[in-house]
Amino acid sequence: MGETQSAQIRSACVILLGYHYQVERQKILDGKGPLLETSPKSSYLLRKTERYLIREGLVIGAAFGLCIAYLLWYAYKAFFVYDYSSLADLNWLAWMIVVVGAVLMLVAGYFVIIRPLDKIINYLDSKIASFKKGFEGEDHVVDALRESLDGSCHIFRNLHFNGRKEDIDIALVSPWGVFAIEVKNRFGTFEYSGSDFYEKRKGGYEKVADDSNPIKQARRNAAALKEFLDPDFNRNKEHAFVEPIVVWANPEIKVYRKKPADSQDPHSQETKCWRIEDLSFELDSIRCKKLLSEKAQREIIKKLEGCY
Repeated sequence: MGETQSAQIRSACVILLGYHYQVERQKILDGKGPLLETSPKSSYLLRKTERYLIREGLVIGAAFGLCIAYLLWYAYKAFFVYDYSSLADLNWLAWMIVVVGAVLMLVAGYFVIIRPLDKIINYLDSKIASFKKGFEGEDHVVDALRESLDGSCHIFRNLHFNGRKEDIDIALVSPWGVFAIEVKNRFGTFEYSGSDFYEKRKGGYEKVADDSNPIKQARRNAAALKEFLDPDFNRNKEHAFVEPIVVWANPEIKVYRKKPADSQDPHSQETKCWRIEDLSFELDSIRCKKLLSEKAQREIIKKLEGCY
C-alpha cells in the first residue's frame, strides 16, 4: 500500500517467480524434474507472421516509392519544362476550372489509391495480429502445462512431420497416452456440437468452415500423428491411440456445448475442449490410467525429436 505502480509490479513479479521456483524445485525433489519441452527455431505462426510482414513492407515500400517517383517527375516538369507565362492570360472562370479539377484529382486519388491501400494495410495488420495472438496463446498454454506436469511428460511445440502443411501446436507424450493439442486464442462467442463448430455473428450462429474448425483441426492432427507413430506402437505391441484436445487460451472467450442432434451417434466420442484456467483440473481427468510403458514413451519421444 502506498507504493508506486512500478514497485507494485516488481513485488508481484517477485511473488510469482518465487512461487514458480518452489513448484519446479518440488518437481526436482520428487525425482522427476520439470516438464521437458522441444521447440523448433521457427514455427508455422512465426513463418506466417514474417510472410505477412514482408508483404506489408513491400506494399508500403511500393506505394512510397511510386509517390517519390511521381513527386520527382512532377518537380522536373514544374521547374524545367512547364511554361508559366500562359497562366497570366487565364480569366477567373479558367482559374475556377483549374481549382475544381485539382480538387477532383485529389478526391479521385483518395478513392483510387489511398483508400484501397489503407484497406490492404489494415487487412495485413489484422492477419499479423491474429498470428501473434495465436503464438501468445501457445505460450500461455505451455506455461500452464509446465506448472501442472513434471519430467515424466514431454511436450513438442509446433510439431511438423511427413511434409504436412499443418503443424501440431502442442504434442504431449505422457504415461497416460499421446495427445494432440490444438490451441486457439480467439475472442467472441461460439457453440459446438460433435465436430460442428459455430460462431455467433450479427445474423446469429453460423457454421465455421472445416479449415477453420478447431475441433476438426485437432482430430486431423491426432489422426496424422497416430499414423506417424503406428510403427512404434506396433513394435512395442501397445495400443496406438492419439487423443485430440482443444484448449481455449483466451479466458474471455464464450464457448458453449450444444446438445447433440438425435441423428448423431450418441456413442461417438466427443473431442475434449478445455479452458486454459481449468487446465490443471482437466489434466487430472486423464491421469486415471497408465497407457504407455516407459520404453514406448522413450521411443516415441526419440522419433518426434527427429522431426526437428
